[in-house]
Parts: sequence; structure tokens; C-alpha cells
Amino acid sequence: MIPLLFAVQVLLVFSFALMAYLTLTDRLPPNRYFGIRTKRTRSSPEVWRQVHRGFFPFALAIAFVALVGLVPMALTADSGPGLFIALWVADGLIVVLALVGTVVAQRGVGKA
Repeated sequence: MIPLLFAVQVLLVFSFALMAYLTLTDRLPPNRYFGIRTKRTRSSPEVWRQVHRGFFPFALAIAFVALVGLVPMALTADSGPGLFIALWVADGLIVVLALVGTVVAQRGVGKA
């Protein structure tokens, strides 16, 4: 179970760090597979860019929280309740950051 959880957490770190990097370098074109895909972001390439730029700090925060969530797994071979509580807290925070970040980024379109 631990290797699977570790792999999922590494995938979270990688995915959100990649999204942040591609957004920062303006290399994340509108697509159907990766990024924030809502009706609003799919409405135009400019809206896509604005929303992802607004989400950038949240993507960095999510990558950091996911990385911090890896620490208990890396430091212990025990799969006790403490490890699972740490993962639930980290991943719960990731979900909250992703939802709040998406809403904040979409509300910021056109205000800059």
C-alpha cells in the first residue's frame, strides 16, 4: 500500500510543479488533458492563459504541500495511523487549495 501512496503523492508533486512551470513560461496551451478545464477557460485562449496565471501561486502551494506529504512516507517504513492521518491532512489541503485556486483564478479574469 505504501509504494502506491508514495507514487500517487509523487505524481501530485510532479503534475502541479509541471503546471506551474508551463504556466510561468507561457507554454501551457489550451488542451483537453492538462490544466484547468472549465467552460470559461475553454471559451478562449486568452481566458485560458489568464486563469492559469491566476492559479500559478496555488499550483506552487499544492506542489509544496504534496512534497511535504511525502516526508512521513520517506522517513518511516511503518504504515501506522500517523502516516495515514498526515496524508489525509496533506491531500485534504491539496483539494481545498485546488478548489479555492480555481475559483479565485476564474474570478480574476479581466480584472488585471
